[in-house]
Amino acid sequence: MNTSLKPLFLSAALLLVLACCVEAQSVSKSPNARKPPTFDLERAGVVEFSKPDENGIYDTTVSIGKIPAGQQVKINLVLKNLSDEEIKFSRPAKKCKCSQFTSTRDFIPAKDQTEASVILKIPARGKAIKANSEVTLESRKSDRSKMNIKIEYELAGLLVFGRALGVLSFDDESPQKKHIDFPLLASLPVDLNKIDVRASENLSSAEFAIAVDSENEGTLRVTIDQSLIAGGSIQGEISISDPENDRRDICYLSIKDQRQSEISPRIISFKTKDQGLMATAIIRLAKLGGDSDESTDAKIECSWQGQPLQVTSRKLGTDIVRVELTADQALAASLTKSAAEQKEQQFQLDWQIEKNGKTTQIKTPLVLGQ
Repeated sequence: MNTSLKPLFLSAALLLVLACCVEAQSVSKSPNARKPPTFDLERAGVVEFSKPDENGIYDTTVSIGKIPAGQQVKINLVLKNLSDEEIKFSRPAKKCKCSQFTSTRDFIPAKDQTEASVILKIPARGKAIKANSEVTLESRKSDRSKMNIKIEYELAGLLVFGRALGVLSFDDESPQKKHIDFPLLASLPVDLNKIDVRASENLSSAEFAIAVDSENEGTLRVTIDQSLIAGGSIQGEISISDPENDRRDICYLSIKDQRQSEISPRIISFKTKDQGLMATAIIRLAKLGGDSDESTDAKIECSWQGQPLQVTSRKLGTDIVRVELTADQALAASLTKSAAEQKEQQFQLDWQIEKNGKTTQIKTPLVLGQ
């Protein structure tokens, strides 16, 4: 070889090596490279198909036992075809939020089997210990079958309330304190006496006590004093958690105050009419003096700054009354003058409701409209 050409050959060889290295690095660092799925544990199961139903769908169920809540599990499946005909299905499977299906082939020969796997994300919370997830292999061609594989499992490490909502009511006959019980359920043995119970701020004075019924079941008793609802009905949140493994759940408690009548809307809006100012409201009557009595009408009075309004009432149902309020021309003039002087502190109505010999008094704000 001509010695003058050697540098040219060496340079070309070096450039070729560098180009190969750069290409290899770009492939290895490609952001579109598919990452292998991750999972926390593995399970195995056998799925058997014999014959489809009247709609041509193969339905089968496999159980994988107890699975820790919040985990991702890989389920290695053996799909067995017990029939004398080949079963074809579409791949990949119809995707759902909780599973990823793959298989070695998209058919199962007659009297043979095919291997497959499912990556299943187990929910961290739930309202039942037993749960399931379904994988559907859709039919994309006329010669292919639709297959539903239901995967059943039991949530281990779950701590839940037996119900999500409780309602507690106080009326005139109620004792100073009342309680309500919430069933507790655990899918693993747990020391319920160590469960942490917390409540939203408006339930801060509630009392909590846990009774252990068995190693997997118990009861949370919530005791409420009437003073907690001095401002009227409330709804709060109660949470339980296991400090050892962070199992937790939430329920809601609605406390209804039936000791006082309730007026809706809370702000009474007056509008100008020929005879003065008029407004309407709905009143839910408290059980004043005992149980409801259709034959006993409530006496309803309403005033502003000691000046009475005309009240016309009509029953809409048991303990529900619709009222019309009328402020005559003189009272309307006083209200309008106060509004012009922006004396907002004076804009409230005084109600007095009497039934069965007992009386309750309520104050509501008012506004003037057109």
